[in-house]
Amino acid sequence: MIKVEAFGQTKITPVKKSVGVGMAYWGEHMFFDKSIESSAELEVEMLRISVLDHNLIGYNSLVGMTEMDALSIYFSEEHTIKNRWVIVANMSKDFQRIMGFLKFSV
Repeated sequence: MIKVEAFGQTKITPVKKSVGVGMAYWGEHMFFDKSIESSAELEVEMLRISVLDHNLIGYNSLVGMTEMDALSIYFSEEHTIKNRWVIVANMSKDFQRIMGFLKFSV
């Protein structure tokens, strides 16, 4: 499953069962609504996308994550990032090991 954190809000996709090894497609749309009062407020905001391995017993273990600041999204063309591939890594285990790739749009 995918967990997205932005503007102090957290949203999680439904669990995909038996996706196996390889590619999985979520096709989820998530909306985060936040009124930005100043540019300084935008500078500190981060977008964090985590890929979790759903476990029936215990907790959902982190496969890997990626993050970017909201300012880089704002200064992108049309204030959007479209169909970007990013590396997903697990910093708590081995930050040099690529755990996968994630394609998303903001």
